[in-house]
Amino acid sequence: MVSSLYRPLIFWANNAWNISSPLKPLAVGAAALALGLSAWWLLTKLGIRSIPAALGVGGSLLVLFHWQNIEVLTPFLWLGLLAVVVWVSHKLASKKALEAIAIVVIAVLGVSPIAQLVAGHIRQAQPYQLVPLADRAAATPTGAVEDLVLVVIDSYPAPAIAETWFGHKAEALHDSLTDNGMVVHAVGLSQHTFTILAVPSILELQPIAGEGSAGSRGNRRRLREIMGGDSLTRRSLESAGFRYTHVEGGVDGTSCGSDVDVCVNSPWMDERAWKLLQLSVLGPYLNDRDGSWGLAASIAAANNVTRVLEDVQGNGVHDYVFAHIILPHPPTVADSECGRLAASPSSGAAQIGIEADSRPDDRFEGQLACADRLITQVAAALEPSTAIVIASDHGTGFNGQVSTSPDTWSDSDIVERFGILLAHRMPKECPEPVAATNIDVMRAVLACTVDMNMPARQPRFLIGLVDPEWVDPSRMDLIRERLEDGDIPRPEQPDAD
Repeated sequence: MVSSLYRPLIFWANNAWNISSPLKPLAVGAAALALGLSAWWLLTKLGIRSIPAALGVGGSLLVLFHWQNIEVLTPFLWLGLLAVVVWVSHKLASKKALEAIAIVVIAVLGVSPIAQLVAGHIRQAQPYQLVPLADRAAATPTGAVEDLVLVVIDSYPAPAIAETWFGHKAEALHDSLTDNGMVVHAVGLSQHTFTILAVPSILELQPIAGEGSAGSRGNRRRLREIMGGDSLTRRSLESAGFRYTHVEGGVDGTSCGSDVDVCVNSPWMDERAWKLLQLSVLGPYLNDRDGSWGLAASIAAANNVTRVLEDVQGNGVHDYVFAHIILPHPPTVADSECGRLAASPSSGAAQIGIEADSRPDDRFEGQLACADRLITQVAAALEPSTAIVIASDHGTGFNGQVSTSPDTWSDSDIVERFGILLAHRMPKECPEPVAATNIDVMRAVLACTVDMNMPARQPRFLIGLVDPEWVDPSRMDLIRERLEDGDIPRPEQPDAD
């Protein structure tokens, strides 16, 4: 039943170097194989010859896997045609003709995806070019911090943007964080515009790409390894005796690496499974039930972080906890209570990915409120001896700027994407961050936690993923001032097409 593995292998081929593990797609293929073999056995028991039964079942599996993507005729007509083919083959075709057809089908459906998989690995082999990363030198604990927590909140905008652009007043979140001893930065900034660069940069304590240095989207495995645990932050803390707990948030790029101490898995329906199954016959059911995988994964991540904090804090053992919460990243599927919105207009066939974005709709404010609930839950679980950074990787992309050339970005485009939620807590005797960026805050909190050699600070801001460009420093200073003054209006939303 080569058709059962066709879609999983093609999915793997399209993400050759950029998938944490092919095991889940292959497991889906194995489940389809078991279903197909059962259907084939039943047909043979009903008197259908072996090869016509196999052709019918295999063709049906292909239709079911590509249900949402069949534009010629309809899936039901294709299934009807397959039934006719099975009946005609069973009644009229000779054994040799059936064997020849089976060989052709196996060659096309079996060899083709394997060839594409090999070609994908060759075509996408060029690694994404990074700046030189800091050496993983030994560090020692300062004694000021028992445990360190980093929680990345995906796409949460700066509070001023949340209020003036999306009508979301975050006073309750601000009060909750400050009540728990946290500093909430009025104007927090990221230094990258995509998760795949922003999160590794936080963990490496420096922007990890330079202007025009990327060259290719191809092999981003090193970026995923950093996000999965092989980072300067983790290695420094590990050398200082910190145990590492990695809480997955469903994004494939932030899955646990191979050598984390404790991995807390996201729900089975994560980014990988969603993208694999969304075009299948299950797609409408998944969209109607969940809207996206992000809501359930975010709730699970917040619950898991809370549980981990209850387990590791105050026991005299050093722990480092990393977590990624995908909300409030669009599409808009959550209400303010973190319930599933009915008939969410922005969900449909939308996908969330570390490079994907979509325009928030007029109900996005409720999803921000849901994210507030999850953040507040985590903050409430903190004990005094724990240092924490809560930071967004980047802001929203309401104006569609993330898919345009960096030289077309307006001031509003820049401030929206770079402006982020940013908060931290550490002992008062520790020096405060030199600037309110997610990297600088992480540098300060880590320096309070361990004695280590920091990489050179790079204060600049980079737009884009492929051939990125630096923002002129003087322009960024003016934009920062305008954001502090609330003087950057929300641009008109462009037409959807």
